[in-house]
Amino acid sequence: MNFRLPLAQPLVLAAGTGSRFGGGGQKLTAELAGRPLTEHLFRTLEAASQRRLVAPALVVLRPEDQALAVLAARHGLDVVRVASQALSVTLSAGVRARPGAAAWLMLLADQPFSTASHWRRLIAAWQGGARAVFSDGGSGPQPPALFAQELRAELLSLTGDRGAGQLIGRLRPPPEVVRFPPGIWMKDVDTAADLLDLEREVRARRPPRRRGQGGASGRGPGSGGS
Repeated sequence: MNFRLPLAQPLVLAAGTGSRFGGGGQKLTAELAGRPLTEHLFRTLEAASQRRLVAPALVVLRPEDQALAVLAARHGLDVVRVASQALSVTLSAGVRARPGAAAWLMLLADQPFSTASHWRRLIAAWQGGARAVFSDGGSGPQPPALFAQELRAELLSLTGDRGAGQLIGRLRPPPEVVRFPPGIWMKDVDTAADLLDLEREVRARRPPRRRGQGGASGRGPGSGGS
């Protein structure tokens, strides 16, 4: 008899207004490495779902953000709309939309190069018994993070813009922290300068093209990561 473990439910938090970037929702669809910023994450989620590492992702976005909704649908991702940009409200909306999930994998839409191999380690910690799992690249607990079903009430009770970070000092036993080497997975985009810096880093990581080689593939460092 084949026995499959339940899959974690990714929630992509994408309801912010991008006010530090310039507003108007432009940040998440701004071009990065040849495609819209958030599409790098969407592509990785699509591939991870096809391999049954995670369930099909849910993107939480603003009611007026039709361009992002179309982009999500292109990669087989569902959307739920929420008027508030507060992280706690965005996270709660995702949890309410998928109330029966065995666990929720919280991802930030402006962290485009989060990888499937990274999520696999968080999932392994959850499957090993952890109720809450945070990443740490050397600067303390941060997303991506994962929360078991038994924390549903705690997630729904969060307020303000700190999101699930409020749980770090509150939970007993405390959340498990999985440490990773610092890297591009940590980089998020708050400002236009952040986007430019990340574009430069992506270009620096690309191998030099050999003479006679065709155009760039358009794959970012995290696209479809294994």
